Amino acid sequence: MKKIRIIVDLDSLFDTRLGCVKLLYPDSLFPLIQNGYSKRYHNKLSLLCDAIDDDKINGLFEIRDIPILKASGKTQIVDMLSKRILEDKYINARNPTARDLDIIINTYPYSIDRGLMKILVEELRLVLNTNNISRINLPVKDLTPEFLKTSYNRLITHNVDQWMLIHSESLLNEPIPYFSIIGPGLIHDIDGLLNEMRKNGIATDEASLYRYIYGLLNKVRQDMSPLIEIEYLAASDFSISFPKINHSE
Repeated sequence: MKKIRIIVDLDSLFDTRLGCVKLLYPDSLFPLIQNGYSKRYHNKLSLLCDAIDDDKINGLFEIRDIPILKASGKTQIVDMLSKRILEDKYINARNPTARDLDIIINTYPYSIDRGLMKILVEELRLVLNTNNISRINLPVKDLTPEFLKTSYNRLITHNVDQWMLIHSESLLNEPIPYFSIIGPGLIHDIDGLLNEMRKNGIATDEASLYRYIYGLLNKVRQDMSPLIEIEYLAASDFSISFPKINHSE
């Protein structure tokens, strides 16, 4: 393969969960951010701001479309890709055999018309400083190991768990150990995890919870390493960049 080809979904490029909060609970944005939104280990936002109804947020997220996207700011994944592209350009200028980098945006599940898509791609081209941007529109079930290994090197997705749940059996028959999938290190069933910890006599304070979750994610990564490379990033990488709050003022 002459190029490095990265698929990234719109929920990784834009903080669409925070976009849901902005539409449903605009007055809760600041308390949510102040209480550790970007440092969270889960998506149960009511634990960070009790004014938020998780069922309403999750319900809107499940049917998310253009209004959610428009309400969402870009994440630090955009900055990460921009930095990577600049590094590649620097390397390529000194090494003509180096590989170019292509960004393929997966627009699923959003219904984006041609005009809006053109605007979106042009904006990302400016931000990322590259013309090597194209699009696909495929649900998670169609991003099979067989499909990914044919033309791509990396998948950046906000929901690694969903991809693994759908394709774990296929991975056993079609390992792609040199392919990497990148997502946030979030636990979706935080209530179930807390109950399990209590049942096993494990403390559920924030420090213990972090260590326990980190251990779980690390075990998943190690167990799957013969089949696929998994990289879990902090939730902050999949969030917008927040200004630092000076509590002394």
